[in-house]
Amino acid sequence: MFDRVVKISVLSAPMQALTLKKASTEITVRPQMNVLIVSPFGSGKTTMLQDIEQLGLGVQIRDYTKAGLLFTISHGRLIKGSVFKGARKCILIDEFSRISPHLRDLLLDLLEEQISQRSIGKDMFQYTEEGEGYKIEVDGTWCKIKVQASWIITTMSFKKKRYEDIALISRCFPIYMQFDEEDAFDLIRGRYRVDFSNVKRHISDTRGAIVEVKEEHADIVMEAMKNTLKLRKVPSGYITRMFWDTLRIAAVYSCIDGTYETTKEHILEACRFLPAQATGFSSVSLKRSESIILSAIAKYRMISAVELREATGLSRETIKRAISRLRELNLIEPVHVGSTRYYRIRGDFFYGEDDNNNTAMF
Repeated sequence: MFDRVVKISVLSAPMQALTLKKASTEITVRPQMNVLIVSPFGSGKTTMLQDIEQLGLGVQIRDYTKAGLLFTISHGRLIKGSVFKGARKCILIDEFSRISPHLRDLLLDLLEEQISQRSIGKDMFQYTEEGEGYKIEVDGTWCKIKVQASWIITTMSFKKKRYEDIALISRCFPIYMQFDEEDAFDLIRGRYRVDFSNVKRHISDTRGAIVEVKEEHADIVMEAMKNTLKLRKVPSGYITRMFWDTLRIAAVYSCIDGTYETTKEHILEACRFLPAQATGFSSVSLKRSESIILSAIAKYRMISAVELREATGLSRETIKRAISRLRELNLIEPVHVGSTRYYRIRGDFFYGEDDNNNTAMF
């Protein structure tokens, strides 16, 4: 599931808007999905971010000063920071702890509303600049910037002690990953390297996209969320985040299919991410192998242990341990067909409704 969430985030970056159409009103929100990855050092986070940048899909932040990230005024001129290079791309932050508490406050606005505004100290000038995915407005003593981008933020630990930290996780799809000796050797073998080739192929499908979601599809998401929350409780404040991220995932699938309007199949596929997101909001961590197993089960709807070995390349013992823990966490459940035991996402009461769906490529 780890790989699929990251790919969805990258694909959502160049989109323009997501609109939920209701009978009496329309609600437009950012279509970009942000991701927070919490895992120990040496677990491959930095390599993954480098791969995204090298493919031209994202921009990594390396200057963590306010001037380097956002902007500065020098000799009456506004000098743009690196965040503007990430407009309509994925902005990558490798280790959140590097960012000062004050700068985190500014980032929270960019992550949620994609707008940040701050005083520049003295009356400077009137200035407006607009480019693909960004806008800058200077009016006297204030500067307002808007940057459309998705964000992938990594960190080694996350304790949610400060307001800014709690607010950050609420703006992201959270992924908590364990990393042990077995994972380390598998990483050295190249088993956990994320393949972004299909993302590179489909990024043009999402560029500038405006996607509409029907009210009836939003109702399906809420029904699926209630089903998920029966199995794993999360703080109530995160429920709205889960709702909109599920629509964002469905919107990406609609772009890949070329419909730019969600179908029931897109919604059902997106709903299969809900248990993993609820797990993240509960700060429960998964081994990389467990995440791979969970992703395969979500992709193939229902799959046996033998088929999992063929699909993932993991050993029989690794699969056995992963299935056992995923069942303990209420993430998957067994289904018997004849004498064969299959596994599916726990509470996936939509199974069988979209067997012809082709959107599960990620």
